[in-house]
Amino acid sequence: AFYPNFEFAYEYPARKDTIKPKAPGITLELKTKEGTPVVTLRSDQPNKNKLGDIVSLGAALVFYWELPADSLKQMSDDHEASGNKIVFAGADSKLYFLFNGTIAEKELKENLFYAMPDQDSVGFTILHCFPDAAMLKAVPSSKGTAILNPVAHVEIWKEGEGYRDAFIYPETRTRRSGGFDIPGSGYKIGMGTIKASSIKYCDCHISVQKDSTLAAESLSFASGKPQHRYGYRFTPLECSQDIPEVVTMQITRTPGKGMMIIGTVLAAIALLLLFIRGNIVSS
Repeated sequence: AFYPNFEFAYEYPARKDTIKPKAPGITLELKTKEGTPVVTLRSDQPNKNKLGDIVSLGAALVFYWELPADSLKQMSDDHEASGNKIVFAGADSKLYFLFNGTIAEKELKENLFYAMPDQDSVGFTILHCFPDAAMLKAVPSSKGTAILNPVAHVEIWKEGEGYRDAFIYPETRTRRSGGFDIPGSGYKIGMGTIKASSIKYCDCHISVQKDSTLAAESLSFASGKPQHRYGYRFTPLECSQDIPEVVTMQITRTPGKGMMIIGTVLAAIALLLLFIRGNIVSS
């Protein structure tokens, strides 16, 4: 599978109401000026139900499956010391904006964008509010079709041993080791998105016919290296194994051996004359 803009998508069983709350939590996609991070808050682990305003959202996040009595009023009264908060109550499907000593109640709905007060472009989307984290699954996905963060999922098979999963991506100056070494072999799997730079890994084959009276001759281009035939230089630029298979070839005229010999002799004579002239002048 190929993911043009790789990300993990989170899935959860549809019948949440039939699942007992063993490890409740909430998964949010934040939208800030710095980016769109995904965070998960858990109420079954110490201090994992809170997230301070470390991503410039404008408020801290707090999750409860069952909201303790009078906790909202206490957190609201404590605004000067702790700042703005957004409190999620999973069992009641409610969320509360605690800003500047006031409390605004909203319905907790998944896949709905909640904008921050007076900031339409900053906020969060609730991906999943779940009763048991064990059933939350992260699966490879793509955020759109634009090639921004390309990743490929490859299965490496070996007879009698099943397969291994490999996720590969192009190497860049800041992102190294995007390939996968196949165990027990001298091969490595890599990925490129620019055909001009990946041609060196391709073996292309074409047929060349000098004229209609002669049989066609096969030319092979191992690792994209050029070949010379009939006074021409054939250089593969791109190769595709789609249907139909396509090879993009650059063909340039090259001088014959006779012309090359004459040119070399003339260049040697010119250098010799310059050498003799230099010696006469110095004498």
